Amino acid sequence: MFGALILLIFGKLQDTFQETSRTWQWALAYGVIAFLLGGGTSLLGMIIGGVITGLYAWGYFKLLRNLADNLMLWLLVFLVGPVFPLVLTFMLLSAAEKAA
Repeated sequence: MFGALILLIFGKLQDTFQETSRTWQWALAYGVIAFLLGGGTSLLGMIIGGVITGLYAWGYFKLLRNLADNLMLWLLVFLVGPVFPLVLTFMLLSAAEKAA
């Protein structure tokens, strides 16, 4: 949940400073933070997690920039985007539990 909060903060910051920065810079910063927060796993797990969340953040930030002219759609993506990976994870875990 902390990662979703950071993604929301970064989403608003990258929207505020979109004239002076690029989406990949914000995604890289978020990926590094995800890498550092994944300290309870192995180094390979931290690297994979950082890369996956960085790529997801890149797409999320790019979509937010493309929707900057439509406020309602921007707000929907802004609020649902960080929650989507959590919901997907819970759905996959429940499906795996039913299969076992």
